[in-house]
Amino acid sequence: MEVAINLFSVNSQLNDNYFGTLEKLAQIGYRNVELIATDKSRKRFSDAIPANELKKKLVELNLNPIASHEGIAPGLQVDDLDWDFIIPYNAQLGVQRIVLPSLRITSREEALKLAEKVNVIGRRCHEHDMSFYLHNHALEFKQDGENTLFDMLLNHTDPSYIKVELDLAWVIRGGLDPIALLDQLGERCDLVHQRDMKKGLTYPLNLFDELSEKDYTAPYHEVHMKYRKPDMFVDLGQGLFDFGTVYGRIKELGHVLYTIVESDGEREDKFQSVESDMLFLQHYV
Repeated sequence: MEVAINLFSVNSQLNDNYFGTLEKLAQIGYRNVELIATDKSRKRFSDAIPANELKKKLVELNLNPIASHEGIAPGLQVDDLDWDFIIPYNAQLGVQRIVLPSLRITSREEALKLAEKVNVIGRRCHEHDMSFYLHNHALEFKQDGENTLFDMLLNHTDPSYIKVELDLAWVIRGGLDPIALLDQLGERCDLVHQRDMKKGLTYPLNLFDELSEKDYTAPYHEVHMKYRKPDMFVDLGQGLFDFGTVYGRIKELGHVLYTIVESDGEREDKFQSVESDMLFLQHYV
């Protein structure tokens, strides 16, 4: 297992100076990066940075692009994205994994429709020797009968084409145990995202303990942003996440390839923060 960083951690810095931000991450000591597709205004970085230029810079800095996040803007569906461009662009960079970082499912019907669509995209990625991943937040763990929406989605997708990048802190926020979910997913999950949540929260840790009736009928993105509190996340090791127990189990499982820093929220010095996160995680890999 190795440490990586998702570039959303430094999205403001990317907006100001994309290549300079990559240089700073390399200087800090990162060797593995997970790319993000769009800037803060939802414009694609690829509109300004051709794949050959980005590839050259990554090689120069000895940065390994382990994956790329391709998110869905509010109001769009996953099949609205230009996969005829996305897949070849990432393939040219040497990216082997494309991740859908926001599932936007609030009902059984939405979960089943998304499953059908990502099976098609996952098959297309597989044909280009790439893997397609689903990435959770918390709302996906809404119960519907005996299963969660996340369960329904996974149960109706082909494990040959669809894998999981599990965000461990959002699992906790969704009211579940990350170790139990890691055990359940097995080798289907070989990427994890790592955040830490502040101790002594003034609201319930379990998201579903604070949702209102109105929230259950509101659009996914609106609810997600409402409960993605600005003071929720802290530097790794400063919060309530039980790294020793969880990473002890991850090591026992033996198939997780990367633990990926996602530094959410503002910090006084974001580069110092993500350097601290990297050094902290290196004790557990």
